[in-house]
Amino acid sequence: IDLDSESDLGEAAFEDAKRLCKKLIEEKVQKHLFFSGNKGFHIAIPAAAIGIKPGPKEILEAQVRCLLTKLKPEYPSVDLRIWNANRKFRAHGSMHEKTSLYKIRLTDRNLSLSKMKISEIRELAKLRDIEVLPLFSECAVNPWLASLIADAQAVPGRSAPSLKLIPQGA
Repeated sequence: IDLDSESDLGEAAFEDAKRLCKKLIEEKVQKHLFFSGNKGFHIAIPAAAIGIKPGPKEILEAQVRCLLTKLKPEYPSVDLRIWNANRKFRAHGSMHEKTSLYKIRLTDRNLSLSKMKISEIRELAKLRDIEVLPLFSECAVNPWLASLIADAQAVPGRSAPSLKLIPQGA
């Protein structure tokens, strides 16, 4: 889940990220919170917790789009553009090309996120986080998250362009 707020360099996104992480903790959902290196935050959660299973691209995209759309009213900085296979998150530890700040993990680092300011996080992001990410353990589907994708509707893929046969020599 990508949360961005450009006008305040990520302040609103940080507040939304903290509130969403609190909700995920209440729901007992595993998560990793990252500072993106610019104006936002990324929250990684296991697909299994949402009820997303491997399948056709159109169905997966519809489920993610539905999840984000339903989170947006409660967490206004949720970015609705990050739902398709063509949009990617930068890798953990990679440097942002505009700010030269690194994408860093904030969870499980003994940080007091509730008291931190965005300026302190930006300062932390000057140093590359090279710790290996802890893997998610197996998990059951969370009813709250599953309800957010329950009515996802796949958008039919674009049809292939029709071919026009041209007689040889024409």
